Amino acid sequence: MTLYKKGNSVSKTLITKAIFQACFVMLLLVGITNARAQKLETLFGVMEPAVVAPGATVQVPVAVKDVEGLYAVDFSLEYDPTIVQLVDADAIQPGIQAGLGTFLDPGLLVFNTADNQKGEYRFVMSQYNPSLPKSGEGNIVVLTFKGISTGESNIHFTGVELLSGEITAIQAKVLDSSIQVISGAATQAATIAVAQATGLIIVPKDTPTPTVTATTIPTRTPEPQAAPGGENQTGNGGSTATGGSEPGRPAAAGKGSGLANCWPLIAVFIVLLAGGVTFYIKKKTSKKVEENHEEK
Repeated sequence: MTLYKKGNSVSKTLITKAIFQACFVMLLLVGITNARAQKLETLFGVMEPAVVAPGATVQVPVAVKDVEGLYAVDFSLEYDPTIVQLVDADAIQPGIQAGLGTFLDPGLLVFNTADNQKGEYRFVMSQYNPSLPKSGEGNIVVLTFKGISTGESNIHFTGVELLSGEITAIQAKVLDSSIQVISGAATQAATIAVAQATGLIIVPKDTPTPTVTATTIPTRTPEPQAAPGGENQTGNGGSTATGGSEPGRPAAAGKGSGLANCWPLIAVFIVLLAGGVTFYIKKKTSKKVEENHEEK
């Protein structure tokens, strides 16, 4: 009888282990599927608030994060000109401009203009061939603000439009921010990189604003610049040009993932497998117990 109880205990342990392993595999498959089904939300705007002393300057990047296939950007924002004002980043061009970020290739620049009387800034730029759509994260422009008087100025986006290489809108969550002007605030060095204007085409201000369509994006002849391994290089100061999803981005549900569509069948298979293992263990244990009884 002791041997029977011991054998029964062993069978229960094996059965429990088999069921636990099957459940673990099922949960793992569900987790992988959910991870692939989730699409990261695209963020656009000023990611962090800034602090500056009166008379000093601070860099405030307007950035994009977790974007796929970005090709053109159009946005405008407001700030309080009695608290902060934009500093010109290009002494050659008339007016007050921001520095170009390094995420997009310098392209067709329609607007890059600030009005320190009204506290407004407008930026419109599109890449052009052979530039590829950009995915990932990076700075679109780098605003340099000078503290005018103590207080706080909101940075509020009044309009944002992101376009893909197919001239379709990219949905994004817009992030406003603020700049505090505080006496005695630490001076910050200008360490955020800005792009060189190589290849930039500036639209004259008296030219009507063009409508960006698939047929009006200008083209340029690629410069014959060989790269190691025969790969095309971008001129955006380190940004990666990709034609699709960035590495590590989960695929959308039902697209590009056979596992996402067939995991219920896999789960059923695992359950049946666990049941078969359980049945086998029970049968084997029962047979062993009967043999032990016969020997006694």
